[in-house]
Amino acid sequence: MEIKNALLLCLFLIPSLVLAHGGRTDKYGCHNDRKNGGYYCHNSGTIPQTQNFRASDNSAATNSTRPQSLKTQPANSQMRETNLAAYKKLVLETQSALNKLGYNAGNPDGVLGKQSIKAIQHFQVDNEMVVDGKVSHLLLEVLLGKVG
Repeated sequence: MEIKNALLLCLFLIPSLVLAHGGRTDKYGCHNDRKNGGYYCHNSGTIPQTQNFRASDNSAATNSTRPQSLKTQPANSQMRETNLAAYKKLVLETQSALNKLGYNAGNPDGVLGKQSIKAIQHFQVDNEMVVDGKVSHLLLEVLLGKVG
């Protein structure tokens, strides 16, 4: 009986091993299929944010789906720069408000240094806020309310 079960198991495993590929798959279960050309997904092509593209070789063009994560995304770097600029502006405004209230945050330059962190902490202690020394929109709102 055990031999029969082992044979049945082999009959089910051998085809899957033969059909398996040695390449790596991404987080969507997709990989570049060099043999057949194009991009192949093991999960029936259910990928969030897909796009059509042509095979890179000169053979017959095939449309396939490719995950959004594999495209080059210059927008991410632009978003990072925008977020960095917004953070720098938040720090600059916080430093200026702290200096106007008499807390020495140093030269308002948009860089959160030790002197700015200490000034934030002193302000937070004086105003019974959570003392973490971090810049936030809430902190700036309270500061601007005090500056008037």
